[in-house]
Amino acid sequence: MEKEIVKKVCEYAQIYDKNLKGKNIMFIFENMVNREIDYIETEFLANNYKHLTGIECKEKIEPIKFYKLCINSKLSYKVIKQKDNGTTKLKLEVLPQLLNIAKNAKLVANYNGSKINLYTEKVIGNVRCCIGFVKNDKYYLPNTILKQDIREISQFESNCRIIAILEKMLKQKQYDKVTYINEKIDLKKIVSKLKIDEKIINIFYEKPLTNNKK
Repeated sequence: MEKEIVKKVCEYAQIYDKNLKGKNIMFIFENMVNREIDYIETEFLANNYKHLTGIECKEKIEPIKFYKLCINSKLSYKVIKQKDNGTTKLKLEVLPQLLNIAKNAKLVANYNGSKINLYTEKVIGNVRCCIGFVKNDKYYLPNTILKQDIREISQFESNCRIIAILEKMLKQKQYDKVTYINEKIDLKKIVSKLKIDEKIINIFYEKPLTNNKK
């Protein structure tokens, strides 16, 4: 079993490295109750990956080292173990889907605190699974994943429909890629209303926008 787990986390690390690591992802969303529009910015680092796998180590392995071992396919099955509560298996079942969160996320909400021994603030995902985030000084950082309908663990009044997703590399000042957009929205008006014009390269005001990068 441990050998199969190691195979998966090393494989998924390659996807994380390509899709998320070293990136900021901005989610623009509309509250489904009051129709207000807002946004949050997330940050994905190499040291976040270990938490998302749900794996425990029999010896101390720092998150950065764990990630490097996975990327280089050098993680040993002898040093890892599943969590006693069974969440490792559940997390690994949905991790591949969540590694594409910059394209397939549907909802954003505030976590309702319903799970014992779980601290997170925001949840982003869909009716099958989601990623939990905690905020640092500027960005929301991923700290857990859940195989659960996001609506079951969120505060109802905070449920928001994602209407656009943008991304950039950490070193860049402005978002330069749109990975998802609802065709019914006017991104230029929304960006202006949110007063985040300086965060986004204005090439996105030309349609079609989805996956548009020049």
